[in-house]
Amino acid sequence: TGKLRYIEHNNTPVLLLSMDEIFPAGTCDLKQEEVYLIFPKHTSLSVGILASQIIDTLEVEDAIEKDGTCPEAVKGKIFSDGMMVQVLDHKNLISMIENRVQSSKERT
Repeated sequence: TGKLRYIEHNNTPVLLLSMDEIFPAGTCDLKQEEVYLIFPKHTSLSVGILASQIIDTLEVEDAIEKDGTCPEAVKGKIFSDGMMVQVLDHKNLISMIENRVQSSKERT
């Protein structure tokens, strides 16, 4: 599979990507004892997003602010407990993943 990573999940090959392969984000540290796999909904692809850490999940009603520093797949930013949190735009994220997978297939 070249540089592509896969696992088998429910008898289906699942392509593994990390956020830094999709848009500007921190690198997933695969040398850690535990890594996490996030399965995005609403995609026709069998794909999982690798994460070396999940800090928290939030339900907020705060206003989301988008500025020129937000990547395409980021809906905007909020601040929670003194941390800046980028809120993902799942539709754009899925589109970016699908484009990434398509370009990977074209190179092989």
